[in-house]
Amino acid sequence: LIDELRLGGSYNFLADSMRLSTISLSFRTTLFKNFGINLSATIDPYRVTPEGVRYDKLFFPGRITSTGWSFGYTFKSREDKSQPAVNDITSLPPEYSNPFYDPYGTMDPTLRRQYMSQAYYDFSLPWNFGFNYAVNYSVSYVNNGTTGYRKNVTQTVSFNGSLNLTPKTGITFQGGYDIKARKLTTSSVSITRDLHCWQMSFSWIPFGYHKSWSFNIGVKAASLSDLKYDKSQSMYDNMY
Repeated sequence: LIDELRLGGSYNFLADSMRLSTISLSFRTTLFKNFGINLSATIDPYRVTPEGVRYDKLFFPGRITSTGWSFGYTFKSREDKSQPAVNDITSLPPEYSNPFYDPYGTMDPTLRRQYMSQAYYDFSLPWNFGFNYAVNYSVSYVNNGTTGYRKNVTQTVSFNGSLNLTPKTGITFQGGYDIKARKLTTSSVSITRDLHCWQMSFSWIPFGYHKSWSFNIGVKAASLSDLKYDKSQSMYDNMY
C-alpha cells in the first residue's frame, strides 16, 4: 500500500545554538494502476519572534513551513522498467515529478527534465501522457509584529508525456498552469533522434525565467558516454 515513506533530519553537536535541523516527511502511494498520490512536509522545530527571527527554543509539534499534496494519472506506461527512460514518465524517480520533494534545494521540475534530456530514450514505447494536480503550502518569515511569518498557497495543474513521431524520432513535452497566478508554468519540449550507434537530442524551454536550450549528440554505449558533443544556452545567459 505504501510505495515510499521517508523521515529525515539531523543534529549538529558543534553548533552554538539551534542544533536540530528542520524535519522532512514524504509519503507516496499508488491507489490503483497508474494513479498515484504524493504527500510531503517540512517542520521547523524552533519558535520565531514577531519580527520573523527564529530563536533557540524548541516546541512541539513544531511549525509546518512547507507542505503539499499532489495526485496524478498516467494513461500509458510500459511493463519493462529495467532501464529508466526519459520518455517513460512512470519510470522517472518521484522527485522529478513531485515539485515538493527537493532534497538538494529548490529547482523547477521542468528544468530537471531538461537536464535529463540526454538520458536513455525508449523507442519501443509509442506514447504516454500524464497529468498532475498539486497544492503547496509554505510560510515565509517576515516582520509582521504578530506571528512572524506569512502563509503562501499555490495550486498547479501540469502535464507531461511523449510521442514517437517516426520509428526513430521521438518528442517529450511538459507544461502546466498556475491557478493562483493565472499564468503558464515553465514548459519544455525535447526531440530525440536515434542514429543507430549514436543518439541526438535537442531540448527547449521557450519562455519564462528558465528560458534556454541545449543540443547533444553522443554514443549510446555507456562505456563511451564521454564521446559526445554538447551545445547549450543557459537560462543565466538571458540575464546579461
